[in-house]
Amino acid sequence: MKLRNVPRINYRTLHLTGDVEPKSPDSTSDQPVTMSTHDETSKSLEIDMKVIIEQVHDVIDENPIESSTITDTDLTVQKLEELRVQLRRKNHQLGESDLPVLSTLNLIKDFIVRSRDHKLNSRLTQEKEKHDQLRLNDQSVAFSIINIARQISELQDVYSGNPSKASLEQLIEWKTNQHNHLKKFDKV
Repeated sequence: MKLRNVPRINYRTLHLTGDVEPKSPDSTSDQPVTMSTHDETSKSLEIDMKVIIEQVHDVIDENPIESSTITDTDLTVQKLEELRVQLRRKNHQLGESDLPVLSTLNLIKDFIVRSRDHKLNSRLTQEKEKHDQLRLNDQSVAFSIINIARQISELQDVYSGNPSKASLEQLIEWKTNQHNHLKKFDKV
């Protein structure tokens, strides 16, 4: 394979547009930049900015904040921040600040702020639910301890004095009550 046959990369185009195009044999780096090249570059930058703006709107539409998990929201914010950097770079290269670019940058900023608020609210809600669950577990344990203490006192009353005095009917009734109470506790 001869190196002369390999197409060369046009680094000026790569820098301005991000597209890798092989150099045409008639283009040389010694040629001065003409006005038509500048117009073509600005048109390609405008097209790139429109594409980025569409990507931003697509990302925001596909990932609403309220229906996303925290990790999905974080990934969406990361993607939007990357698109914001690209949009600012293209806008700076173009040298103009038109309304769609500024409104898109504001849209990205608003989305990021709302997503951070949503993330904070989600974490607070999760912590509250966890705390409520722990409190409910503590209450159920306390209730079962009180119930066991009551059953022990009932059993002591049944066996007071001589264990042989406890009738078989009393023991069956006590065991049935205990079993029914455990069923109620399982339902809670």
